[in-house]
Amino acid sequence: MKDKQKKKSDFFIISTILIMLIIILLLCIIIGVAFAKYIFNETNGVQLHFYEYRIAEDEIKISPEGYTTGKVTVTITTVKPGLSIKYKLEDNSEWINYTGPFNINENTKISARLVAENFEGPITEKEITNIDKVSPTIINTESMYVTDGLVTRLDGVNNNGGRHSTIITTWKDLSNNGKNGTITDGRWGENYLQFNGTSSWVNLGVINSDYQTIEATFSPNVVPTSSQNIIGNWESSGGGIYIDSNRRIIANYYIEGAYRSIISKVKVVANQKYHVAVTYDGTNLILYVNGVEQGRIAISGIIKSANNSTVMALGTNPNGTTAGGDYFNGKIYTAAVYNKALTAEQVKKNADAGKALAGGPTNAENITYTITFNEKVEGFTTDDIIVTNGTKGSFTEVTAGRVYRLVVTTSANQNNTQTVKLIANGCTDSSGNGIEETRKAVVIDRVAPTVTLSTNGGTYNIEPGSTTVAISTTLVASDTGSGVAGLGYAWATSNSTEPSSWAEFTSETAITALLSGGNNYIWTNVIDNAGNRATSIKTSSSFNVIYDVVFDNNGGTGAPNTHNKVHGTELILSSTNPTKAGYTFKEWNTKVDGTGTSYAPGASYTQDSAVTLYAIWTEKTYTLTVNPNGGTLEGSTATKTYTMKYSDVQNIVEPTKNGYTFAGWRELSTGMFSDDSNFANGTNSIVQYTNINNNALTLTRESKTTGNTIGNYELKITNNGTAQTSPGLGGFLQRKYCESSKKYIHVFVAKLPKGYYFHNAYNSIGNEGTTRWLTPQEGTGEFETYAYEVHTGTTGEFKNFGHVYMSKSITNIWNPETIIGEAETGDVTMYLAYSNIFDITSDNTGFGMIDGSGILTAEWTVNQYTVEYYQGNNTTVLLVSPL
Repeated sequence: MKDKQKKKSDFFIISTILIMLIIILLLCIIIGVAFAKYIFNETNGVQLHFYEYRIAEDEIKISPEGYTTGKVTVTITTVKPGLSIKYKLEDNSEWINYTGPFNINENTKISARLVAENFEGPITEKEITNIDKVSPTIINTESMYVTDGLVTRLDGVNNNGGRHSTIITTWKDLSNNGKNGTITDGRWGENYLQFNGTSSWVNLGVINSDYQTIEATFSPNVVPTSSQNIIGNWESSGGGIYIDSNRRIIANYYIEGAYRSIISKVKVVANQKYHVAVTYDGTNLILYVNGVEQGRIAISGIIKSANNSTVMALGTNPNGTTAGGDYFNGKIYTAAVYNKALTAEQVKKNADAGKALAGGPTNAENITYTITFNEKVEGFTTDDIIVTNGTKGSFTEVTAGRVYRLVVTTSANQNNTQTVKLIANGCTDSSGNGIEETRKAVVIDRVAPTVTLSTNGGTYNIEPGSTTVAISTTLVASDTGSGVAGLGYAWATSNSTEPSSWAEFTSETAITALLSGGNNYIWTNVIDNAGNRATSIKTSSSFNVIYDVVFDNNGGTGAPNTHNKVHGTELILSSTNPTKAGYTFKEWNTKVDGTGTSYAPGASYTQDSAVTLYAIWTEKTYTLTVNPNGGTLEGSTATKTYTMKYSDVQNIVEPTKNGYTFAGWRELSTGMFSDDSNFANGTNSIVQYTNINNNALTLTRESKTTGNTIGNYELKITNNGTAQTSPGLGGFLQRKYCESSKKYIHVFVAKLPKGYYFHNAYNSIGNEGTTRWLTPQEGTGEFETYAYEVHTGTTGEFKNFGHVYMSKSITNIWNPETIIGEAETGDVTMYLAYSNIFDITSDNTGFGMIDGSGILTAEWTVNQYTVEYYQGNNTTVLLVSPL
């Protein structure tokens, strides 16, 4: 019995203890539920607080499900079947039957309870104190840079090894080489490190290599007035990039015992972003700005390693392991060092990446954006991304739920700001919270600058005595996008090989150059701040400089017109010879006295220089035969011969003859074309000359009038006042048919009223045939001698000449009606006392005489009148009356 009683007692005790434990446990659960606090917290400090009282969590639940522009979508659920739900907002509002999700503002208190037919459950409350919105850690352009040969890579966006921090003092190297930068007095921005210009710098440690590329993307805060270093490790060695006091970017490397420097054509501007790179491959040192080459130096060797363990530094000129001055005042977005020389294409790729990461301006065709979330998300697609001024391309999930990559394509002529924006669409975190709206903007400029020239090409002549010609043109550069960064031009003789150096110009200001012969071109190197180069006038049209070859008559007449010699080609000189009375043309010569280089007519001239070619003359030598014709000359009755030059004057003593008076010398008629030049026997085949109205003109042979000392007869030619339209007022025609390469003189003695003029005409005298007057053409009202010369050409058609007509104009007006709008009229009469045409082509003509024989024969007469006539231009004409 004791044992049983004892067992009963033990059982009671145990049961009592168990019941008490259950009661305590229930009380703990109730108390825990009543004061439970659920906090959904994100790293951005945004929290959503839930407070629940007096009801089990699995019976009724109030849940925010989304967030859109300040509104929260709320859902209330229960695990109790058959019960309805009522809720109210804030304490003093009315209870409302729950029918589905609804929207509320932030910081709203919600109360809810279950309702049965005869029962209302306890109230559940939740207070919405803030909303949890999923924010990306960063959305930015991805630095798609070259990795081959990379020593260190610093990125202002991913400054902390793939993510961004504003408090770090170590700039993490993204190359995985551990070349981190130690920051002194720098301040972080969204995608850059700010340098204060007095103490800020970054120590990258010792970095040396024989061949190298260093680069940086930066923006100066102010216009530099003194040197400011961007990146380098100078120490009587090494090299780097800096801005000088003239706002030029300088690449400077110590190679083969000296610093080698390249100066940019671009001048930096405050708050403008630049990507600068310098490469050295052992043979060429090259500087690039915004992906565009600025210049190069051909130099062989290696880069001397920096002395004293001098570090590579950003923002200062290092002194060993410390800062040495020349501080940079501005922002640095990226920096990199390679142990090899990048190609021009690789430099351009890095420039596009650096400028895009800095927010532009960039002219990249494709821009890659990375979107990194600070917690895992679900359902993130391109529908959650809105792109303006660009086209969405490939979309890649790099890390599941955390990192995404989007490529956006720009248009060919885009010039605006591209925006990538994230919106709350179907993407949430594990708690159902949506995406906070976030955006990234990049300035896109794919429109090249333009250049115009006031004079774009043309032909220019170098004159004799000069080796160049001055050419001037005005360049005008403009840009509608990021602005012009560099204005360069160069003259070149090739339009396919780009110049290696450039001169700077100011827009709308003339440039002048002294150019030598050949084709010359203006190249322009106009670049905007996005790296676009002007192509509108990248290469001008040809400025073709030619050489003048001038022909100097050197006392003669009829030299060819100036020839133009094209650089590098052969010039065939004209075969036309000038003429000079009493002289024979010998040659052309580069010196007036004939001591220079000689050229024959039709010869080849190949010199690339302007020149004056002088006519060189050989004076003719003549034989003059004098026949005393039965008289005595210098004590002899024999014919006497004189040999003389054209310029010589031979004085001949008058012969004597018993019973006779010397009447003068008569020239034999060998060179004349008519025997009745003074109309003793008729009109000498001379007819009236008119083409249009024969009735307007009359020609008659009459006895001589006062003043006619040539002969006893003359021709009277009268225009009766009837309108005459061609030629002039009409005249006379002594027709002479000509031949090739001949020289003729038409001499006539006539009286023409004052105010009228003689002109000559012809039908055809061959190609290059010419005429010229040897005497004045104007009438004086007295008998005067008139003469003109005819030179026939070497080829072509040969007809007749000897046409003489009157006109009121000194100008040779063939058809006044056509030229001046009216026919010539006038009652005018001319008297013709003598007319003849002479062939003076032969070398034996002349001696001061118009004759073909050169023989003077004495004329003897008793009381006969002899006229001696002197013609100008060293030519004497003896006209002798008949015996």
